[in-house]
Amino acid sequence: MEAEIKAVDQLILELIYLMDLLNFLEIENQTPISIYCDNKNAVDLCNTIKQGHKTKVINMRVHFLRDMIRREFVVVKFIRSIYNVVDVLTKPIPADQHEVLTEILLTGHKGNHPEQ
Repeated sequence: MEAEIKAVDQLILELIYLMDLLNFLEIENQTPISIYCDNKNAVDLCNTIKQGHKTKVINMRVHFLRDMIRREFVVVKFIRSIYNVVDVLTKPIPADQHEVLTEILLTGHKGNHPEQ
């Protein structure tokens, strides 16, 4: 879970930079930006207020993420691992799943957002 929180944190920092660049170039952009994560615990941690003793190491990151969610800059959503396109770039996966994820990566979800 900690790795996913760190990854979402880094992604938001990059998004802030890119949105600032788009604003400078006077290009219209839309918020909130959807971030999909395949770790249910990480998504729940971002979207809930409760804190536990196990999250002390990443509390600053979690507070930052929650602040960005509260400001409606991003929305963190759960996505099942079989639809997580980043796996095609980071993990060895079966050939059939590789084909499906590559197709989604190249053409998008075509309006279907496979949540839950």
